[in-house]
Amino acid sequence: MYIRTGQLLGNLEEADELCIAALGIKPASREALLMRADIADISDMADETIRRLEQVIRATEEPTLRARLRERLATRCHAMNQKTPGTFPPSAILDHLAQAVKEAPNNVAIIATYAEYCLIFKKYDDAAKWARIILTRFNRHHVRAKEVLFECAIGKNRFDEAQQILDDRYINFDPDSPTRNYQQARLEMLRGRYNEALAQLDEMETKAAKGAVLTLLYHDLTESDWLATTSVRRLYEHLLAMKQAGFEFVSPAEIGERLHLGDSAAKDAIMADSQWRDSDAGAAVPLPARVVDYLRYSFTGERKFAPASKGRRMEEKWSRPAKQVAITFDDGLRNTFELATPVAEDIGVPFGMFIITEQQDFQPSIAPWSMVNEFVATGAWVIGSHLTDAHTEIATSADTNHLARALANRKWLPYRKRLESMNEWDRRMRSNFRDSLKVLHEKLTAGKPEVDIVAYPYGDIGQEDACNLSVLRNPVNSILYEAARTYQLGFALNRSGYTTYGGNRMLVGRYEPPWYAEGDDIVRHAYENHPLFMARTLRIELAQVMGKPHLAEEVIQILRRDGYPEALLHRIAFANKAHFRNRPQRTETTLSYNTAAYGTLPTATLQASQYGVYNVDEHGELTKPADDGKWYTPSDLSVGAHLYQSKANNEYEVWRGGLRSGFNLGQNTWLGAEATYSEVKQKRRPLRTIDDPEDFDSDYLWDDTEANLDVLPGAKATRKDIRLRLTHRLESGAALSASLGLAHTRLKPNEDWDTFYGDWDWDLTKNSYNKVVGDFMYSWYPTEKVGMSVYYSHDLLSVAYRLYQSDSIGINSRWKVSDTWIVDIRGQYSIYSDDNAMYQMGAESFWEIAPEFGLWFGLQYAMATTSDYNPYYWTPFWDQRASTVLRYAEAWQGRTFYVDFIFGRQREGKRMQDHNDWGAVFGSASDWHNAWGIGGTFRQQFKNNWEVVIDVRTMFLRNYADHSFYLSIDHTF
Repeated sequence: MYIRTGQLLGNLEEADELCIAALGIKPASREALLMRADIADISDMADETIRRLEQVIRATEEPTLRARLRERLATRCHAMNQKTPGTFPPSAILDHLAQAVKEAPNNVAIIATYAEYCLIFKKYDDAAKWARIILTRFNRHHVRAKEVLFECAIGKNRFDEAQQILDDRYINFDPDSPTRNYQQARLEMLRGRYNEALAQLDEMETKAAKGAVLTLLYHDLTESDWLATTSVRRLYEHLLAMKQAGFEFVSPAEIGERLHLGDSAAKDAIMADSQWRDSDAGAAVPLPARVVDYLRYSFTGERKFAPASKGRRMEEKWSRPAKQVAITFDDGLRNTFELATPVAEDIGVPFGMFIITEQQDFQPSIAPWSMVNEFVATGAWVIGSHLTDAHTEIATSADTNHLARALANRKWLPYRKRLESMNEWDRRMRSNFRDSLKVLHEKLTAGKPEVDIVAYPYGDIGQEDACNLSVLRNPVNSILYEAARTYQLGFALNRSGYTTYGGNRMLVGRYEPPWYAEGDDIVRHAYENHPLFMARTLRIELAQVMGKPHLAEEVIQILRRDGYPEALLHRIAFANKAHFRNRPQRTETTLSYNTAAYGTLPTATLQASQYGVYNVDEHGELTKPADDGKWYTPSDLSVGAHLYQSKANNEYEVWRGGLRSGFNLGQNTWLGAEATYSEVKQKRRPLRTIDDPEDFDSDYLWDDTEANLDVLPGAKATRKDIRLRLTHRLESGAALSASLGLAHTRLKPNEDWDTFYGDWDWDLTKNSYNKVVGDFMYSWYPTEKVGMSVYYSHDLLSVAYRLYQSDSIGINSRWKVSDTWIVDIRGQYSIYSDDNAMYQMGAESFWEIAPEFGLWFGLQYAMATTSDYNPYYWTPFWDQRASTVLRYAEAWQGRTFYVDFIFGRQREGKRMQDHNDWGAVFGSASDWHNAWGIGGTFRQQFKNNWEVVIDVRTMFLRNYADHSFYLSIDHTF
């Protein structure tokens, strides 16, 4: 008792010393060991907490209690991993929980926690196994188990199965919850049905925009900050922080009226308003003027039309959130009334208190009815029912050590040696609701409540724990029906604590903060779990997978407008930049270590992380990664193969096959090796020949003139390459990639060369070459909308007649002018070993014209020219191609598919005709002619570590057709 008093007063060092003294007398004292663990928790010594918990576990003989301690230990280990990744291996955490399940095989909460941690560590089969055990042995309506199965199905890309689980989960419990829209949107996003995902988020936002109330739940209060109970100081801090964040306090009894709960007309209004409306106030400005104005803004920073119209559009498109909070307490404790009444009076809004109406003999901790009436008279309290005896756990079998919650279970009748019948359970359940309300009305002399409200004990009406009713009926429906006959509002528990417009009036959500939570923790929870903000943060993720940086940036601006906490906003903005600028991604950590250190399994751990492990400075800025470690940490070995075939200009045919392998040297560095074999077949086909080859201008004389007089004999060349490639990605998202290798080329001329041209081309006496090849590329992202890359390459031309080396420099850029307008520009300049030079340029612009059908319209232009003519490889003087493209595109996580239908024109310009008679030698010109083609790309990731890419395309030009085929497959271990 003296030790606990020291803890109460905050003298933790003295309390710890007294615990040590007690252990000196009784080394296995579980009470002293557990108190030392509590002291370590309070002192924020998570590592010491783990060591002391291990001592408590060894000193505890009772299996069920030991299992709960193991669960507590596992959550602490996971919390430390969130702060310092790798502190504890996943196997150690799972081993603690597995042992806890063995020691308490009937504890559904521990089994559910084990399943959730298996899910966190991607042990999908184990997670699903334990979730199914809960559903088959304990409760077929268990919500947490169904949510685990849903996440497992998503993790395995079994989307149809995930849909069935999702439907079953919400049909049987809280079908009007906005979380249903959220999970459905996630599923549609993974399926690649982006418009359907957006529609779900629209409906979710409509519900939340019309009204959303966060209800906080507390139990006991204490004046000490050093006990594992919410202190009155922390309660003040919670409420003041919420007030500063712009939340309005409401009475629990007002929630139903404010949110029109149970109103069918409210649901109709939601459906009518859930279609996304983009009210662009600037639409009156003609489209060409808006385009020119946007381009001017991009280069000068000045606009004529956008500022006012954009502001109006954003206000109309993005409604402001309703931020409301209600405060409730359970159990009618004396301390709570005494300590919370001044707080309620300061806030100016009554708190809710739910009282167990069946009061036994005098209990010092429970407020008697006389005290309850005194506090109700202050106007600081709204009283509701916590039922009569439903808080008392009951035996559900002859084994009285196996207890379960009373409301959602049939109890064991020892005198009859059986479970109570359904009729007996119905009467007991019904009397709990009716009798408790009757007692409230009789005992509350200060005045009958304006609204009759009830809070279900443990928040469980058959969806949270073991339930032996579920094999006979859905207990949720029965309990809610009976509650609705007696009460006007029913309060349950959910992970967010929110209730939204038009919801079920008997399922008002509540959230109980951990006792150690500070004001910032409550505000963060309020924003992260607000349905409107949940929808908008998921909309940012959706914008990322859709490749829409403008939408993502706009939503981030709206979050900032509506007061989203800066620490969280920085985190989201950083993730957005990381995505669009190709920055390294890392495992997520919490922004506040206190939250991670003591909390149970957070909801966010069930979702894929995207933000990265970064330190957070005093301004909430994400700074240098916290887990850089050594530069050499090999991982992610990958192997792959590819096959390529192309035929161009009716002269070249190239076959190439190769193998590659590589691994990560460190967090951002990749090392790989490539080996390829290729074959080139070539046959020169001039457009026309010269009748009199002797009649030429002697001022222009070159060795290979004769090669143009007729079709050159065919030739073949083979090439073998081996390269090493090193790629490093910088923290800015920029990437450096370089390769160096050796190419062995062997020329294999047709036998006709020896017959007709043997003394003409002396270079063919040497037909085998070894040459060094390599390249270097630098890619970077100036903004989320612009990507750039420059490169240099030293290589060999794909020519079969002679060996030619090339040195090329080039630039590629992509600019997303808007989310529905993309511009690509590329250029390359090459110098060949025969002193010839080629310049190539291309540009294309695509507009999304029918998002619901995945249709894009594009314009393409390409040009190529060389400075001199050479008969052994393609040397256009001025080849131009202009095309229109209709593209059908589908893209979703793990899969990309698009097909292009191309219609255009091609023109081959004449080389300068200093010698008109030799036009055939220098090249032939043509007017514009029709050109058309088709192309497609398919990319699929499957089984989490395989990827297949197929690219096929062909173009039909004036005199020939070209085509290409590419197949690639990669596997990462």
